Amino acid sequence: MSYRERIAFAMFKTSYPDNIAANMSLESMPVTRTRIDAHLVQEVDTRLDWGKKRDRYLKLADAALLEIDALAHEADQNRQGRKQ
Repeated sequence: MSYRERIAFAMFKTSYPDNIAANMSLESMPVTRTRIDAHLVQEVDTRLDWGKKRDRYLKLADAALLEIDALAHEADQNRQGRKQ
């Protein structure tokens, strides 16, 4: 898995409660069940949810990586005594 996809998946997992996110990986994606009332249970297949939202999270990861790259470039310039 690329850094880009790892970052995207980490961001995706934040949309789930900690106890569910802790058990999520691309190899093991649970179906979550939430009781709505005495007769209804909501099920969410997190694998399908990831498939549907993957591109959006990859775009966010791209933005994060570009910003990290810019920060690293600025830090290198500051270490060399140059200012922008």
